[in-house]
Amino acid sequence: MSCVLVIGEAANGHLVPASMEAAAAGASLAQSLHLPLAGGLIGDAPDNIASEFGAGFATLYLARLPQLGSCTAHTQVAAAQILIKSANPFIILLPHTLRAREWAPALAAALDTSLVMDCIALRLEGELLVAQKPVHGGAVMGEFVLRGSPRVATLRSGAFARAATAPNARVERIDADIAMSEKVTILEDIVTQASSGPKLTDAKIVVAG
Repeated sequence: MSCVLVIGEAANGHLVPASMEAAAAGASLAQSLHLPLAGGLIGDAPDNIASEFGAGFATLYLARLPQLGSCTAHTQVAAAQILIKSANPFIILLPHTLRAREWAPALAAALDTSLVMDCIALRLEGELLVAQKPVHGGAVMGEFVLRGSPRVATLRSGAFARAATAPNARVERIDADIAMSEKVTILEDIVTQASSGPKLTDAKIVVAG
C-alpha cells in the first residue's frame, strides 16, 4: 500500500527535533491524500531511538546500518532504498539537516524522481505536491511542483509545527545488509555537552547585533 513516509534522523544518540516537524507535515499530507503515515529510521541502533520517534505512524520501519557515522552518502542511500522498497511511499519527507543535504539529492537521483530541498511549506493541488521555499537570498518565494513517484522533499527546521507524541501502531525491522566499500575518515570527534536551556535551533526569531 502506498503511504507518506517520513525518514527521521538521529544525532548523538537522540532524535533530531526537526524529525518531529517533518512527521507533522507528513501527517497533514497523509490525511489529505487518505493514505497511511509511515516513519523510517536508519542507524546503528534504531530501536534505541524509536521511542523518541513516536508520532502515531501506522508503521515505523527501522533499518539497522552499522557504523552510520562513517558511512558515505552512497551507503546511506542504499539503506534508504531498502527501506523505501518495504514502505512503497508516494511522498518521502526528510528534515533538512547537514547530512540530508548530502544524501537526499543522491537518493532522488537513484530513484529517478523529483526533489525540492529546504521547503518551508507544502500543499496539495489534487495529487500534485507543491513545495514553497525562499530563493535569491530570500528576496523571492518560489513554488515548485514535484512530479514522479515517489516525490521527495526536505523540510527546513522551525518552519513546521512539531507532531504530538503518540504511540506507533507497528514496528518493522529491516536489516540493511550493505557491503561498505568506502568509509568516511573521521579526523576529530567533537562531543557536545547537552544543556538545559533553550536551543538556538528551536528559535523562531534570532536577533544578532
